[in-house]
Formats: sequence, structure tokens, C-alpha cells
Amino acid sequence: MSASLDRRIAAKIDKVGVTPVVANSGGMILAKGEVTGVDLKALVRNSGDIYIGGPDSRPYSGYGYCLEPGESFHVEVSNLDRIYVVSCVSGDAVTWASVR
Repeated sequence: MSASLDRRIAAKIDKVGVTPVVANSGGMILAKGEVTGVDLKALVRNSGDIYIGGPDSRPYSGYGYCLEPGESFHVEVSNLDRIYVVSCVSGDAVTWASVR
């Protein structure tokens, strides 16, 4: 990838984070802030799966969009607090980057 393309991509990234995820049924919000989209990736070192859902269909172990360790997902969303995540193993994490 060229350096100029790297700079254009980086200019669109608004927020980034690594979020440790709880195993509580119903999950937790990923973060807060207005965005137009977010990429999530389950860390490769995770011991279990991460499930993704929304405020009207909150995830729990075995329910939601499943991310196995190392898998990623993109979603267009207006606010990071519209994304809920839950882990099969408390303390596993997702890394994420949002665009605005």
C-alpha cells in the first residue's frame, strides 16, 4: 500500500480502541460517539468467541453475530453505543476503528 493511500485511510479514522468484553448476558456497549461505520476484530489471542448485537437484539453466549478469534466484521452505524458485544470468556477483547 502506498504512503499516500495510508494517509487517506488514516485521515478517515475517527476513533480506535481495544475493548475487553464481559461474559454477562446482554453484553455491553462497545463505546460511545457518533460515527458512520466501524470495523471490529476479535483478538487472535482470545480464548473464545465474541458475539455482536444491537440494542433491540442484545447478544449473549451463542446468540448474535459470532466472531471467532481473529475474525473481523464491518457495520455502518450512527453511534458506537448501538453496538453491543459479549464474550464467551470474560476478558477476551475486540479491537475496533470507526470512521466519521
